[in-house]
Amino acid sequence: MADSQITKKALGDGLKELVRKKGFDKVSVGDITGACGMGRQSFYYHFQDKFELLEWVYYQDAFAPLCEGITLQNWPMKLRAMLDRMYDERKFYVAAIKAQPGHFSESLSRILEALFLQVTERLDEENDVGEERRKFGASFYALGCCAVVVHWAQGGMRVAPDTLARDIYCLAKDSERAAIRLAEATEPQK
Repeated sequence: MADSQITKKALGDGLKELVRKKGFDKVSVGDITGACGMGRQSFYYHFQDKFELLEWVYYQDAFAPLCEGITLQNWPMKLRAMLDRMYDERKFYVAAIKAQPGHFSESLSRILEALFLQVTERLDEENDVGEERRKFGASFYALGCCAVVVHWAQGGMRVAPDTLARDIYCLAKDSERAAIRLAEATEPQK
């Protein structure tokens, strides 16, 4: 691991520990660097502020494993792995998301929207749906998934990750079946 990544990881780990203890809003950059035994200059070399560090932690901790090697076949397992990771670190995620729900949601939404757009582009090889509708659908599902995950975290993650992942998967499959039935019902008769 490069020195830069080691430093970022140490700062991220420091942030996570402090958020678990006293909540995100009460953590300062000085607290983070103090917990890591670093100077503020080290922090500002890598991050503009604690919000950028928080986004980096979200990405490294939960979002990157979701994105790496995701396919139409394995996305339910990838989603479950992300939710499991969040659940394992629930004290941090619950505190951070309760303090800054929009920050988590915006970060996850950008990633999910790009993933959903890739999926819809692959499924619509003949461009039957069109780019604008694909973008709208990707945004719709990304925002919906984000809202569900944020609600889950704000509620203390009382539902098991496998149950939440299964419910999201079932909704996606039900939507797919409904879309196919709708398309078949509206096809011109030959």
